[in-house]
Amino acid sequence: MSKISKTLRDSRFWIGCFCVFHCLAIFLCEFPRISPVREVVAAPFRSYVRFFNLGQNWSMFAPEPSSINAFIRAEVKFRDGSVRFFDLPRMSQMSLVERFFKERYRKWALDNVRTDDHKAVWPSTARYVARLARDSGGGIPVEVSLWRHWTLIKDPLKEFVPTGYRIPDEKLEKFKFHTQAIREEDL
Repeated sequence: MSKISKTLRDSRFWIGCFCVFHCLAIFLCEFPRISPVREVVAAPFRSYVRFFNLGQNWSMFAPEPSSINAFIRAEVKFRDGSVRFFDLPRMSQMSLVERFFKERYRKWALDNVRTDDHKAVWPSTARYVARLARDSGGGIPVEVSLWRHWTLIKDPLKEFVPTGYRIPDEKLEKFKFHTQAIREEDL
């Protein structure tokens, strides 16, 4: 057997091992949580899945998909006293091309920033919005407040909602869930 064919065979073996590991990690970490035993078996794979951002939220396919339509709006106060609002990505306000490139940020905002389970990301999100506000020519931000906006999705079997219909923003439920002072070093 030549040295090249042995190297090729060894390479295929390790690539195969990696593929099995990768598929197993995703399956164990992202399959719906139905068993405490599976949680223990999945624990060693979680850091790999999180590090490479391979996580998925299967709630769209769950027996009970999300019943809310939500987005996050940031209220930014500037040094000169003015206030501006910045929405984290909303698919309804983007072109098809923008949606393609920004969907992961919308998903990040709704699955992580919006929920109380992920309070740890709120300060970083506020600083991120402050930098966006500064870079858009708004001035020097001094405070950022994050607001949840939402409405319940109506059951299509009980009430018809025409395609493209949007509830006016002023009729949405809203709640300020985080306020943060912005320092010079945050920018």
